[in-house]
Amino acid sequence: METHWLLTIVALFLLIGVFSSKISSRFQFPALLMFLLVGLIVPSEDSNLIHNYDFVNFISAACMSFILFSGGLDSNLPQMKRCAATGIILASIGVILTTVFLGCSVKLILPNFPLAWCLLLASVVSSTDAAAVFGILRGKGVSLKGNLAPLLELESGSNDPIAAFMTLFMISVIQQADSSAYWFFIPQLIWKIGSGIAWGYVIGRFSEWLFNKLKLEYEGLYYVINIAVVLLSYGGAECLKGNGFMASYIAGLTMSSLRFNYKRGVSRFSDGLAWLCQVMLFMVLGLLMDFEALLGIWWKGLLIAASLMFVARPLAVLLSTVRSKLSFAEKIFVSWVGLRGAAPIVLATFPLYYFKDNEVFAKYAGELFTIIFFVVITSVVFQGKTLMFVAKKLHLDSPFKKQERNPLELEITDSFKSVMKEFNVTADSEIIGKSLAEIKFPTGVMVVLIRRNDSFILARGESVIARNDGLLLLGDGTLVEELAMNYHLSV
Repeated sequence: METHWLLTIVALFLLIGVFSSKISSRFQFPALLMFLLVGLIVPSEDSNLIHNYDFVNFISAACMSFILFSGGLDSNLPQMKRCAATGIILASIGVILTTVFLGCSVKLILPNFPLAWCLLLASVVSSTDAAAVFGILRGKGVSLKGNLAPLLELESGSNDPIAAFMTLFMISVIQQADSSAYWFFIPQLIWKIGSGIAWGYVIGRFSEWLFNKLKLEYEGLYYVINIAVVLLSYGGAECLKGNGFMASYIAGLTMSSLRFNYKRGVSRFSDGLAWLCQVMLFMVLGLLMDFEALLGIWWKGLLIAASLMFVARPLAVLLSTVRSKLSFAEKIFVSWVGLRGAAPIVLATFPLYYFKDNEVFAKYAGELFTIIFFVVITSVVFQGKTLMFVAKKLHLDSPFKKQERNPLELEITDSFKSVMKEFNVTADSEIIGKSLAEIKFPTGVMVVLIRRNDSFILARGESVIARNDGLLLLGDGTLVEELAMNYHLSV
């Protein structure tokens, strides 16, 4: 295909991706699934590039590192701390238990598959996808009560690296053909995850220093630094024999709680880059799949998907949350919020890459990839369509308050360190019915805008505060938080 046609097609697909969010909210499944299906129906037999597993593995690893970094950077760390213990247990012990339970089920469904390959398949699909879950919830204007949202966000962001470790560990077990390799599971897990976390934190702190100390003449170069940071977090961790996916996520998570120059711009750039990576990832993975092969294993994929949704995931969640404060209804919902997304299909390419030179293993790897592909599609369609129904039946949903984006933005730079944050006026606030001139704000804090009924009005001295108003405050971060606490303002 000529270059100009290829570039035109790429541009059209990107535009379709932008508009597909509207379509996905109507039909209640992630927009990126459409790119997966498009890749599936596009003939790719003659594409040596797509079936070059070295290239696919490189693209998959790079894209996943950008996606995980963006997820960490967009996280609300203070909220996640409230459910950190449960989230970490779900992301670690929960993933291991899911692998064990599902591996046993796969052995019953596929008796001709060696046990190690059954556990490998289970390892690949043991992680959940946050983007798929919240894309559906927000699409229909529904949010979750309590700490469910940050809990699921923490689990989804941190369980992909655990699943990646499990996948690579099982691949090494198969390569060695020695069951004694299982004894090295715990030491490898501790080193891989521990070094990944440590390296990610170091890169996050180094990035803060870099953004604040470098004085670049061209602002666009700060976004180039951002790309280098992501690649350094993943690549450096892998050079240390650590987990690069964990390092990417922790680097973003560390930076989310730090103040550095051009943070808002970097966050938006990372978000857009992550979206581009997901589109590219789903298209490439769709092109890898053979539609006829998919039809040939549908019953196996359906049984394995059912085992994952109704047996392995629920058992793993219930056992992992025995000592948590979650109610039984919340545990059931967390069990059901087990949507599989990009990560399992990416991890399914690893066996294709590592066993490409072994004819027998390559056959197993090909069938494994096809089954996992089917499991992901089944999970997204079936669980995605019923997610809101389950939340409502368990009385765990709450109205999603969609707010217009405020028309002012504040970029942190060396010469301006103030913060701008919006707070809601609660029913028990003492400033209701008072004008701004009557309210004694501390020196260094001011109200810039007032949100009322999804519109904004300019703050003036005679402006009277009403219940449920949103106040856009500008000033020193500590003073802003103290003012919000004193006057009963909520985030």
